[in-house]
Amino acid sequence: MKNFYHFLLLLLTFLSYAVQAQIPHKGYIVNLKKDTIQGYIIDKTDHDLSSKIEFKKESKDGNLIQYSIKDLLGFGFNYGRVFERMAFRDSLNDSVKVFAKKILDGKIRLFVWRKNTWDKFDFFLFNRDPVRVVHLTEPTKRVIKEDNGKEYAVEKSNYMGLLKYVKNDSVSHVAKEKKIKYSEKEIIQ
Repeated sequence: MKNFYHFLLLLLTFLSYAVQAQIPHKGYIVNLKKDTIQGYIIDKTDHDLSSKIEFKKESKDGNLIQYSIKDLLGFGFNYGRVFERMAFRDSLNDSVKVFAKKILDGKIRLFVWRKNTWDKFDFFLFNRDPVRVVHLTEPTKRVIKEDNGKEYAVEKSNYMGLLKYVKNDSVSHVAKEKKIKYSEKEIIQ
């Protein structure tokens, strides 16, 4: 009987999440002509919204229009969550476009693109004066094997230098020995 209650609670939680995920919230889209169109957007996780959204102009309208990255410059919810289209080159030198969520707005603007629901993300930083733009990616680890059989791990991380560049060396209070962890909390600070 105890397992039945656990199953029932799990089922109700799942159904609640599924129903809530389909509720449209007031928001807006910005089309390629830079026109802002008010309407309703189906609210989902940052990861799910990084490539496409579902939009309708009226709350009673049953027809949802699906927009992808190639159709919009950005979108936002009236409660404050805002996404803008970001473009960058991947490791194969292909052009990639995603919707990234705005985290900070000011002299330096910070956006985060969540590659998955949990722990994979990239940052985009824009400095207004002087104008500088950087794309921060997670450090990569590679195992190198020498001819004598010795193996060692090498971590490639360039985000510290890019942070200093975009902030115009205003991170001078950070000692050279201190390394900022690649996390949302520490990058924001």
